[in-house]
Amino acid sequence: MKFNVLKILPLMCFVSAANATAAPGEDTVQTITVGDTLASFELVKTPTTDPAKFLWVMKNEVTWDLYDIFLLRLDMVEAEREKDVDIITRPSQPYWLPDEGFGHAGHPALAINYNGAEKFAIWLSGKTGLKFRVPGEDEWEHFCRAGQSNAPTNLDDVAWHDDNSDGMTGAVGSKKANGFSLHDTVGNVSEWVYGRDGKMVIKGGSFWDYPEDVRCDFREVYTSDWNASDPQFPKSAWWMADAPFAGFRLVMDE
Repeated sequence: MKFNVLKILPLMCFVSAANATAAPGEDTVQTITVGDTLASFELVKTPTTDPAKFLWVMKNEVTWDLYDIFLLRLDMVEAEREKDVDIITRPSQPYWLPDEGFGHAGHPALAINYNGAEKFAIWLSGKTGLKFRVPGEDEWEHFCRAGQSNAPTNLDDVAWHDDNSDGMTGAVGSKKANGFSLHDTVGNVSEWVYGRDGKMVIKGGSFWDYPEDVRCDFREVYTSDWNASDPQFPKSAWWMADAPFAGFRLVMDE
């Protein structure tokens, strides 16, 4: 993996609105709204290694459109935001522009610590009444491969990586989906999973990884280098100032 230090810039945020309606009779895709907001996202029904079971997986990586609601308390009334009633369970404000100027609306949330992914899953579960979680490594690899090879043969068609990204993320869904209709399972941002060894790791390679590392079995374990330039003490439990490659998607249990 290549290393870079992010520039410190003021924070700008955008939240997009979408009408959330499921197609009549559709049982392989669900469109989910977030509480009382107009923000929505899609889940895709995917096979698992057990033929009798399936898993609902976010079609795209978690975007800033969704994460901003969690981060900026946009689901709360003004009085609640002013009191910061859930300072422990919501992210602190970043001291730099975490999207690095790559793009905000429609782009994957990045520089997210695994704590941010876990707490977002808890928050989203509460907002929707559904049960979301960070996927395990084996199930993540299964839906990443989607019955195909570990490293896609058509890599440029399905993934943003070092050779085609110009050093920045692309909008989610701007590359072709895999065999399970999931976008960006490799490339764009690497995704947090619960590793086989019990450690949280990121999978799949990212927009600044070399093509040979953009594959379903590629994994990296957190190191202090991912937050080396954070001037706070202790270091942020929510953000990783030097890891613009780290994002996530969630799965939903029935």
